[in-house]
Amino acid sequence: MRNRAFLPLIEQILMIVVFAIVSAVCIGCFAKSREISIETELKDRAVVLAQNAAEEFKAVGSEKTITRYYDFDMSQTENGGVFTVVCDPIDDEDPFLETAVILVLSDEKPLFELKVCRQEGQDG
Repeated sequence: MRNRAFLPLIEQILMIVVFAIVSAVCIGCFAKSREISIETELKDRAVVLAQNAAEEFKAVGSEKTITRYYDFDMSQTENGGVFTVVCDPIDDEDPFLETAVILVLSDEKPLFELKVCRQEGQDG
């Protein structure tokens, strides 16, 4: 009689263990998806900031490196922020083009890079 009462108890314990393992895997998946979502949102904002910097470079050009800082809401700040946008002119072999590399960083980690060209002497 004792052996028959012991089997349902073992079965219940095994079901609880399996449920705990499946729950741990699901929580890990949700945590990873949240991490991916945050990273994607940062990259989306970095692309917009790079596009804005490229449009500004195409409009006015630059002969020196320009560094700007932005907070998470993409508002420009004076020193430091979530995003750092660096517009670095490079010497290109084409005498009729001004070329720059725009790099968007977050915590010193590159998020997005864009190479942009404009005609030499082009006005707005």
